[in-house]
Amino acid sequence: MTSLAVIAARTGAAVIPASSYRNDDGLTHQIMIWPEVELESPSEDRKENMIHNTKRFNTMLEEMIDRNPAQWLWIHKRWKTRPPGEEVNPFPYKQL
Repeated sequence: MTSLAVIAARTGAAVIPASSYRNDDGLTHQIMIWPEVELESPSEDRKENMIHNTKRFNTMLEEMIDRNPAQWLWIHKRWKTRPPGEEVNPFPYKQL
């Protein structure tokens, strides 16, 4: 989804990643505000630039998740396909 890149390009808004991690005490959190991810325009093609920046935003998201993957939660069914060889979806969304 290129929407973040499109909105940032159209409005000039800064893209500042932020995340929250539970501390070991289980009661408090640490909020991390990461450096701005500035838009890049390596191509003359607007669509290619949006895809390029979206990849950069996703890389930042991966870094935030890698910091503490046990605290990662994704509610939306983003990945609708299964890996090769996996015949049964382990998450029966349609049964809920």
